[in-house]
Amino acid sequence: MAFVLAAVTVPESSDRQGRSVDVVGFVFGAAFLAFLSIAVIQGEDSGYTASWIVALFVLCGLSGLAFVVTERRVKSPMLDLSLFRLKPFAGSNCVAFVAYFGTFSIFFFTALYLQVVVNASAYQTAIDFLPMAAGLIIVSALTGPLVARVGPRGPMTVGCLLAGGGILLASAVLGPTVGFATLGWVLPIAGIGLGMLLVPVTSVPLTVVRPERSGMAASATNTSREMGAVFGVAILGSIVNAKLTGDLAAKLKAIGIPPNFQSLVEHAIQTGGASSGGAAGSAEHSKNAAVAKIATKVVNAAYDAFGSGLHEALVLSGCLILAGAVVAAFTIPRLSRGAAPLNA
Repeated sequence: MAFVLAAVTVPESSDRQGRSVDVVGFVFGAAFLAFLSIAVIQGEDSGYTASWIVALFVLCGLSGLAFVVTERRVKSPMLDLSLFRLKPFAGSNCVAFVAYFGTFSIFFFTALYLQVVVNASAYQTAIDFLPMAAGLIIVSALTGPLVARVGPRGPMTVGCLLAGGGILLASAVLGPTVGFATLGWVLPIAGIGLGMLLVPVTSVPLTVVRPERSGMAASATNTSREMGAVFGVAILGSIVNAKLTGDLAAKLKAIGIPPNFQSLVEHAIQTGGASSGGAAGSAEHSKNAAVAKIATKVVNAAYDAFGSGLHEALVLSGCLILAGAVVAAFTIPRLSRGAAPLNA
């Protein structure tokens, strides 16, 4: 049914001038994205100063430079770089990147925090996120007609303000005892904002280019969104991981965890916590109780470190999306339906 509707209603937009396949550009472009993605993702575990990670970034830079040179010289480039001279095109791609960067701070790390620290079940976590998902879906469906009527600048700018503000509010209220009553009004704000972004971020690049360039424009926007997601998971994950590994040691020292904690735990595991009678049994029980007390302190310190990293990740995400509102306000025009493409 979808195929039939598309064949009947969608106008033809192919480039009738004829284009050759940009094989060299495809190779360099794919290499740039591959090296960049692997370096960003693996750098979280190996460290961004590791020699092979640095080598990947160097290869990324070289392949990116080769891609730019190639696209400027070939007759039929895979990506016409002159499109980025159009403020609406460049601005919408920037907003797409930061929006998807910040989205994963909410959907991934906040959900993980709720299950690990708040001890919410997977079902309860889904319930907590239900209002946010509902707001995103409903608002994105309503934004299409709104963009057609008033243009994309307003919805995109307001969407960034709501999404960024909602993420910052989530950072302010998240804690070990946060409940559904609080998240039920905070998370939907971010969801509504993200819903308002979906339509204009996708439509603006298609509106400002000639119809035969629509495929090129759409693929560029999709790449911006995917790279935003990759960077979001990797960079925000690095922030959280750094807090867990770096701050945890300082927190343990501050609360007086003894240096022989590991040996005490190993001893408790080997003995299975069993105690014998008499004074020896009392001593063993006392030692195991001490280990349990220390373990509780360690777990609480780890939770605090995780929460500290999550708050930093949320603040970074929220601020980036708020910066996207500034970009949208100054680069996205008030285009109305039927306006002539800027790249005509």
